[in-house]
Amino acid sequence: MKVHVKYRDGYRNQLAETISMQLPIQLWPDLVIDTEFYRIDAGGRLTIRHGYAWDGASGPTIDWPASQIIVPSLIHDVLCQAGRSGHLYSIANAREHTDRLFYELLRERGMNFIRAYIWYRGVRIGSLMASHDKEVKESS
Repeated sequence: MKVHVKYRDGYRNQLAETISMQLPIQLWPDLVIDTEFYRIDAGGRLTIRHGYAWDGASGPTIDWPASQIIVPSLIHDVLCQAGRSGHLYSIANAREHTDRLFYELLRERGMNFIRAYIWYRGVRIGSLMASHDKEVKESS
């Protein structure tokens, strides 16, 4: 039987349960953002729903230890997706604030400042190259 599938590749992780966190005030949108997989209310509460998939830390790096990487990469990927989708249009320098939050989350989880800074510089460089969501591919 021939089956036609549309998919996006590049995802390594998928959220097993819904999580929520408070974003810094610099990332609070003017309006509620509510999508299938994430929600950001006007007070900056980010909720990422069960099933959200992300690729972890991108680039030439080692995602280890997971305790330091998983949450920062999840939050960063959601906020980058929101930005690329136009949902953070009301936030000046949203990507810069997103990248800074990534750095702060890495440090909060115990990553030493040198390694965290290298990762921060990597996402800043990556922000110049990433301007779109993952391409939808087709296979039959």
